[in-house]
Amino acid sequence: MPWRARTSVQVHGALRASRPQLKRDPLGSEIPLAKIELYDEAGAYYFGKVKEGGKVDLYDQGGQYWYGKVKPDGKIELWDQNGGYYWGKVKDTGRIDLYDQNGNHRWYGKVKD
Repeated sequence: MPWRARTSVQVHGALRASRPQLKRDPLGSEIPLAKIELYDEAGAYYFGKVKEGGKVDLYDQGGQYWYGKVKPDGKIELWDQNGGYYWGKVKDTGRIDLYDQNGNHRWYGKVKD
């Protein structure tokens, strides 16, 4: 049997980065300007945020998503995942009353800084 030199293989551990790991999407993240809390007549809770440019993201307890915008005059418009349209106004006190596309009162709540 011919003689062979031993093969030495070194296993390196994971190399550490020279900078700390960044959180998910730190450069594209937007800091919310305000938080929204809404309740319907049955007491279900909805929560969300107002971002730069008046953009609104809103969720219910089940994870359904609404999106929309708060205009400079305080009018708010929201759409749900199924295309439903909701509108209302943010009053000077921060109170919100939202109505569905048929004009039925659906939610009440408040915008918080």
